[in-house]
Amino acid sequence: MTEFSRGEDCSQATLPELVSAALSGDRGAWNSLVDRFAPLVRAVISRFRLTIADADDVSQNVWLSLVEHLKDIRDPRALPGADSQLIAQATGRAG
Repeated sequence: MTEFSRGEDCSQATLPELVSAALSGDRGAWNSLVDRFAPLVRAVISRFRLTIADADDVSQNVWLSLVEHLKDIRDPRALPGADSQLIAQATGRAG
């Protein structure tokens, strides 16, 4: 298994490689997933026009949900859609 360290360029790593490594406890892989998808999470959350505090809460809930359910994602390439679904669910709890 490939291990990724913080700050390492993981841009060439495939999504399945990152997810597999993150599931095995590789913090560098998890950090790379966050780095890769944080812009998407922020962009989708911004569409809901939440307060800054609520947007921060939704973001935190999305990442927590992803940690809890990463093992349930059958095809890691579906992660962007899963993120969007988690955001939609989390915005129902915001505000």
